[in-house]
Amino acid sequence: MIKFSLMTLSVAAALAIAGCNCKSACTTAGKCGADVPSISIPANNWATSRWTPSGTPTFEVKENSVILNGPGWISKRTEFPFAGTDPELICNGFSFRVRGDGSDDWGCISITDGGRLRSAYYFPLNNKDWTEHKVAFADMAPAYDNASRLPDKIRVGELTFLAIGDYWKIRTGNLPRAKFTYEISDLKLETNVPAVYQRGKYRPMPLKDAVEKMKSGKPVSISCFGDSITAGTGLANRAATRYATLIGPALAKFYKNDQIKSVCAATGGAHTFQSIGWLERDLAEGGMPDVVTMLIGFNNCSGGQTAEFYREQLIEWIERITFRTRGKCAILLVPTIPGVPRFHTQEYMAAETRKIAEEYGCTVIPLDTIIRNMGPLEYKKFLCDTVHPNEEGHKFFTDVIFETITGEKR
Repeated sequence: MIKFSLMTLSVAAALAIAGCNCKSACTTAGKCGADVPSISIPANNWATSRWTPSGTPTFEVKENSVILNGPGWISKRTEFPFAGTDPELICNGFSFRVRGDGSDDWGCISITDGGRLRSAYYFPLNNKDWTEHKVAFADMAPAYDNASRLPDKIRVGELTFLAIGDYWKIRTGNLPRAKFTYEISDLKLETNVPAVYQRGKYRPMPLKDAVEKMKSGKPVSISCFGDSITAGTGLANRAATRYATLIGPALAKFYKNDQIKSVCAATGGAHTFQSIGWLERDLAEGGMPDVVTMLIGFNNCSGGQTAEFYREQLIEWIERITFRTRGKCAILLVPTIPGVPRFHTQEYMAAETRKIAEEYGCTVIPLDTIIRNMGPLEYKKFLCDTVHPNEEGHKFFTDVIFETITGEKR
């Protein structure tokens, strides 16, 4: 089974779906899922003419499957794949089989109600054999900035849009995505899929516990999450000069522990909802961390995301990574930082980040406060454009993170 996929998480350990929390009340007797374990999609509903390509994909529709050659995505109104299904049936997830191309890329499938309820699920492509995935709507990620994911349960007749693939041409660390291929088959709506993620089961580990591991010479893995600021957009040599690369060796030298490592888990252009969807991919690539940093929000603000949605999504990300690491990971939050001239625009997200840090016992890295005290003219010296740090800027970021963790100046 695929490492780090939701499929590898023990279903026995997951919370069973209890009761009915569908978007609308269940009024049809016998249709809340107990007697209908899955809802197959008729093969003849995969008509080629109904799919709309976006980006630059090619695709082939077979009798009961779709082959996508990405990057890019294809989409269709779900009245076609779901036609002939009782619209009053209640589903709480879906299942499908996928055959990847053996690459380290990840595919995506998303389902929406055609409005503000949009959910996405990412899955690995490293298995060339058919692999089944079964996912609850509760475990999917929001698929749009100011939209909520699908409710835990929903009537089939409220699902109106299906997409395979996504628009991303880059991946973690801003690396370009190579061409990839995968085949999706046997798509079914499910009525009784156990949810995997459990909110509130664990709390983030205190930073002092991670520091004790560093001092004792134990291995410590640090993953730096975020968007283009963390990924190193604008740097001539991102992999060598971004703060996500520099902080590990700096701490290793200070604590005389060469087993302290840091990796970049950021992608340029990312929003909080995408960080939720990519979490399994990021953990598969970077491994289970002992410490994470998260700096995000600039793109959320550019997209007009409200404080309410930003808060909801950042909390969801914290809950998920805390659950996946079983509370054995310290979370360091960087409140959304200024740009120049957008020096104050993101302050409402920075304020929300601080509130969340206090609620969850996360350490705050006060970069935003230091930058605002510095002023826009001085801070501009650390930027290669209006928002992305230059090499000196990434050294400056590293210094602040280092001091937050060690209590000492670098």
